[in-house]
Amino acid sequence: MSIGGRSPGFGSSWQRSVEADVTVIVLGNIYNGVPSTIASELRATILGEAVQPSPMRADPPDPEVLSDVVGAYQFGPDFYRANATIRFRDQGGHLFNGGSWLIPAGEMTFIHRTYWSTLTFLRDESGTVDRLRYDDFVGARVQ
Repeated sequence: MSIGGRSPGFGSSWQRSVEADVTVIVLGNIYNGVPSTIASELRATILGEAVQPSPMRADPPDPEVLSDVVGAYQFGPDFYRANATIRFRDQGGHLFNGGSWLIPAGEMTFIHRTYWSTLTFLRDESGTVDRLRYDDFVGARVQ
């Protein structure tokens, strides 16, 4: 069982494995999902389970991919902020959004540093980037 939460400036995660009598609590002074990731990896390590390596890469995104994904994406009423339009730009060869660089985690996948959210840009049948999966939400590219 587990629970996590965030408020401006803070994040937390509490995870409990009753069978193994293990409780992991992680508190962070950052507003993102990192405490949950750390707690999950600590719990897995304590229980002797395999820990998946981080998909993050240190190298900047491919310039062609960067030019393909730069733009605005519109989300629906069920998104974190209802009907939000999220904009991305190229800043010095890195993908940038709302005061934060995104960390490359695959060819078309990035981690948003502020929220620790996974963003995957999706292509249509012709190869054009037309959608963005932001955690469990999908937004359409807009002009």
